[in-house]
Amino acid sequence: MTTSYTARLLTPEDLDIWRRLRREGVTRFPNAFLLDQEEVANTPEERDRSVLAAKVLFGVFCEDKAVGIAGLRMGFFNQNKHRAHMGPFYVDPDHWGMAAAQTLLDTLIQTAQDRGATQIELEVDAENPRAIAFYKKVGFQQIGRMPNAMHREGAFHDDLLMVRPIEAT
Repeated sequence: MTTSYTARLLTPEDLDIWRRLRREGVTRFPNAFLLDQEEVANTPEERDRSVLAAKVLFGVFCEDKAVGIAGLRMGFFNQNKHRAHMGPFYVDPDHWGMAAAQTLLDTLIQTAQDRGATQIELEVDAENPRAIAFYKKVGFQQIGRMPNAMHREGAFHDDLLMVRPIEAT
C-alpha cells in the first residue's frame, strides 16, 4: 500500500494544526526548535494567527490528517530577495521514510522559487544526524557552523548552516 501525501500553505483557519504539531515537535525533539515547551505553551493565539496570516507556514497531510509543518521566510531587502530560509521543519516520526518530508520540502522549494528565490537555506542542530543526512540527500550542502547557536539545559550547542540552490525552470 502506498501512502499519499499533499502539502499546502497553512492559513489562520489551521491554527489548531499548527499549534498541535509545533507542540508535538518541541516535546519530541526539543533540540530541533528555537522555542522551548514553555514558550510554545505561552504563545498567544493571536500571535500564531498573525504568523499564519503572513503565508509563511506549511503543512503536509496524509489523507486529511496533518502530519508535519514547516516555515519558509523570504529575504526582505532588494539584495537578499533571492534567498529563502526554511524552518522550523517537523514531520511526525510515524511518517518518516514515507515521502512526507520530501513532499513538504518540494512544496517549500517550489514556493520559494515561485516567490523569486534562487537558493534555500537552513540551520540544523549539529547533533541531529538524521536531519543532516536527509538534508544532504536532497541537495543541501553544509557551508558553515555556528558555534554556540543554542543554549539549553546548561550547555551550548552548535548549528550547521546549509544551503541548496534552486534550479530555474
